[in-house]
Amino acid sequence: MTAGLRLQVRLHSIVQEADDDVGGSIVSGTVSYDVIPAAVEYLKPSQLLLEQGVELKRMARVLVQPGSLTILERDELEVVGPPGHEDLGRFFRVVSVGRTGLSPNDPRARNLLLTCERFERTRDARVGFQ
Repeated sequence: MTAGLRLQVRLHSIVQEADDDVGGSIVSGTVSYDVIPAAVEYLKPSQLLLEQGVELKRMARVLVQPGSLTILERDELEVVGPPGHEDLGRFFRVVSVGRTGLSPNDPRARNLLLTCERFERTRDARVGFQ
């Protein structure tokens, strides 16, 4: 385990399948990567929004390795380890992906910085989710 990357996450790629015969389509998720080393840092809401009583999403920055992973907006990260972690079993939806302009062979390009929002599921009819 890389120093500082104390989480293990599973990536669910979210895809919009083709329309069926009645015109509806189903959003489905496929596990693309399993046991990715990561670190999470929750972002603090601004004091101004807290004073106004505006509802805020629970935002976080998630650092993942390696930087060569294919992660897109709307993909979901599920925290799968270590056992006993406070975010175990929680999901984060990727809002933006920060990539470097460096060569993939450069050691500084080994990380991806994701901005995510945490959400909780009440029920899920998508394929592949339990």
